[in-house]
Amino acid sequence: GREHALAWKLSKSAEVSVVFVAPGNGGIGNSYGQAEPFDASPMVNVDLAITGPDFTDVISFCRQHDVGLVVVGPEQMLADG
Repeated sequence: GREHALAWKLSKSAEVSVVFVAPGNGGIGNSYGQAEPFDASPMVNVDLAITGPDFTDVISFCRQHDVGLVVVGPEQMLADG
């Protein structure tokens, strides 16, 4: 779906070293560090509690993994803040 398309396109950027996808799905899911096609960064499923309105687990994960950009796919998460 849309989330997979966003993650895939981000993985094609030379500026991106890894794309973490939460909560993830079966269509996305290489282990971090697993070989990727020469033109893509790894897309990794991440099991996070994604609940609004404060999203503390997401914030903690981003800080721990030095995430510089968060792209929100589902409309409900946008509505929740």
